[in-house]
Amino acid sequence: MIKLPIQEEHVSVRRTYLLLMKALLDLLAEMPFEKISLTDLCRVSMISRSTFYRYFEDKYDLVNWYFQSGITRFLVEL
Repeated sequence: MIKLPIQEEHVSVRRTYLLLMKALLDLLAEMPFEKISLTDLCRVSMISRSTFYRYFEDKYDLVNWYFQSGITRFLVEL
């Protein structure tokens, strides 16, 4: 299971991070990152824009979090 970079791990918070991560990966399978809009991310993840902005500044912040969490998972497993 993915350890999220947040102190409080409420179910709704975990769900939001996981939905956004899955939406990002699904959209990347269909189109290049530059073509992905915030509207696309919110539509696919089924979250509102205001919820997105509660966790991330923009799509670049989401990608940065995704790669940072992957690096953290890799280092923890070493």
